[in-house]
Amino acid sequence: MSKYKLVLFDKDGTLLKFDAVWLEIGYEITEKFINTFAADIKQEELLALLGVKDNKIHAEGILSSGTTNDIIRVFKQYTNQDIAEWTRINMDTLGQAYEDKFQIIEGTQATLNAVKMAGYKLAIVTADDRLSTVSFLEKFNILKLFDDIITSDIAEYQKPNEKILNNIIEKYNLSTKELIMVGDTPIDMQLAKNADLGLSIGVLSGTSKVSDLYNADIILEDISKIIQNGRLIWEDDINA
Repeated sequence: MSKYKLVLFDKDGTLLKFDAVWLEIGYEITEKFINTFAADIKQEELLALLGVKDNKIHAEGILSSGTTNDIIRVFKQYTNQDIAEWTRINMDTLGQAYEDKFQIIEGTQATLNAVKMAGYKLAIVTADDRLSTVSFLEKFNILKLFDDIITSDIAEYQKPNEKILNNIIEKYNLSTKELIMVGDTPIDMQLAKNADLGLSIGVLSGTSKVSDLYNADIILEDISKIIQNGRLIWEDDINA
């Protein structure tokens, strides 16, 4: 019997192809903010503050690893107006507008099904909001596979604060060592380390390079590599 009971998955870059769509959203939200509030900052400078440089989203930047609240904090530096609601509404609107462009990472459905069939509970822990998270999961018919969804607009704490996992650990009466974290950013791996999780798996399907995922116990090309030789990589013998 496996010593693990629940597998946590990040969303963007882990289950969802990240760069192309979120780069477009980054450009659009910054342009709209500057034009709407006459902000005295160049778009490339504002994008850099959100973690976009040389037309690439960087692994530890806000657009990759942060929340809508983090974007709001950046925007607040360049206007005296209350832009919190404006930012949330526009980020949700852009997420819905680009929904048709969202693509699931190849092999995600098969991997999630295999993990679920092996008897593990599955949960999402993401910096994204609940509306766009549920929309993505429903679009690709994988919502039913998840026992819990932890999103930035619902959770009291944010990654990599280990307290973000308190409710799920208590709900299922688990020790932290019974949890696995699968994610594509240094923030995901830091969460696993802070919470003293049993295993952390970094994937290279998002914005990170191998060097960014230095806290990971295992680094894989993408989520599909969780299954190797017909078994889950953390199980010596899936039939044991």
